[in-house]
Amino acid sequence: MNRGCRAEELLEAVRTIRSASAEVFLKTQIVVGFPGETEEDFQENKRLYKSKLFNYVEVFSYSLRPTTRAEALPGHLPMAVVTARHRRLLLKSLFTLAPKQLLR
Repeated sequence: MNRGCRAEELLEAVRTIRSASAEVFLKTQIVVGFPGETEEDFQENKRLYKSKLFNYVEVFSYSLRPTTRAEALPGHLPMAVVTARHRRLLLKSLFTLAPKQLLR
């Protein structure tokens, strides 16, 4: 997705922040179904989700946007796959946020 860093670099930065202050509220977003996403990539997203480094995780489905670079990428996934992956992570995110975190 043309991000400037790898997942491990992000996780290391988050671990550093967590070690400095456990009180920091950290939120992230995961996009599932980006063109070319493999089952292994999706499992890596699940691993990130399960890392518990983030207080809240938003989950979004990739959707095609005309005239973007992603539109021309190979490997667009069937909507059924994208929807299934989205639901698997979304349900986890809805039921794991602690009530006190909702009030922040």
